[in-house]
Amino acid sequence: MNWFRFTTRTLLTLTLVVALMVYLWPKPDPNATDPKWRETLPANSKPLLNIPDVSSASLNDDLVFVTATNSGNTTLEYRGSSQSCISLFEEVHRNSAWKQYGWPVDGPCEGFYEIAPGKSVRLEMELWEDEMPVRMLGRFSEKGTDRTGLIVLANSVNLIEIAE
Repeated sequence: MNWFRFTTRTLLTLTLVVALMVYLWPKPDPNATDPKWRETLPANSKPLLNIPDVSSASLNDDLVFVTATNSGNTTLEYRGSSQSCISLFEEVHRNSAWKQYGWPVDGPCEGFYEIAPGKSVRLEMELWEDEMPVRMLGRFSEKGTDRTGLIVLANSVNLIEIAE
């Protein structure tokens, strides 16, 4: 009888532990960027601590305008063809996750631009894909550090709501 009681308690305890593990196991963030982007970031880069605030999305035909504000204490840097045209990385929504779709090729016309602490810049971008949900990301770095990250600048789902 003791063996039966021990086995039953052990099985119940194991079942409870497994159920708790499944329930408490971290779920993937459905809004996270595609992990493949890590390959496009500088080697050994660390995540951004100073993340720009992105707001004021507006739409004019295929052009999207957003304001990126540096509310941190470090200067943010980005690449682009001009101060208002940041190099973009594109993701499409497939199989309940955002997947890498396209990214810029650094060219001789691109320069480095900065957003000082407390300052804002208005960025314009063109949506590249109309047929499926898409979002545009910009790569920012903290000047003088090894911190780099991709930040969502625009999402076609949100822009459709703005246009209506």
